[in-house]
Amino acid sequence: MKPTGPALCPNVEGGSCLGDLFAGTEYATQVFHPQLTYSVPIAGWSNYEDTPGNFLLVPPQNDLPGVNAGTSDFLGVYTAISPSRIVEPEGCSTELLPDAGASPEAMASWFQQQPDLDATQPAPVQIDGLQGVVIDLRSKPAADQSFCIIDGKQIDVAGLFSGVPPSSLDHAVIPGMTMRLYLLAFGGKVLGIELDDIDSAPGDLAQLSSVATSLKFAS
Repeated sequence: MKPTGPALCPNVEGGSCLGDLFAGTEYATQVFHPQLTYSVPIAGWSNYEDTPGNFLLVPPQNDLPGVNAGTSDFLGVYTAISPSRIVEPEGCSTELLPDAGASPEAMASWFQQQPDLDATQPAPVQIDGLQGVVIDLRSKPAADQSFCIIDGKQIDVAGLFSGVPPSSLDHAVIPGMTMRLYLLAFGGKVLGIELDDIDSAPGDLAQLSSVATSLKFAS
């Protein structure tokens, strides 16, 4: 198993991330809880976050700046997430909707009820013993969507969800993206595995899902 350490991380906010990964090598997170063991099938994958509540992998021909810009595919794992809503569009200030995120099934149902989302029927799933559901999401092109204003730019968002400590994030479906969410019961909360497949970016959901479903969680 390859060692890891903060000095190796190329992302200043990435904690103990590793950066570029070797194909077929087994890695383990150092900070993320629960500890993850993972590997990637081909060269070109990178690990850009290993913090107490956030873990991030970016596939070949995609990059870290594109993750925040909404132009790169990625795989994110979050210890705990919940649906949320925008309370102030400027700067995208949010608040949690804890009742909607009480279980994987409740969270999937919340996504299905959002008028600005096209959502698949949730399917039962199990990843290394953690049980829950998986659901695919896309924004509706003509829907009246919520929006954030960041650096003076309006960004349409649908199906907003946020991190519950120790996880820290505010993520949503944007136009031109398919998001696959694995919602898994863990520690009385909902652990999320987020796969973002940007239409214009290299890669696809099959590539991301193959890595997501091979993750191993420490007991």
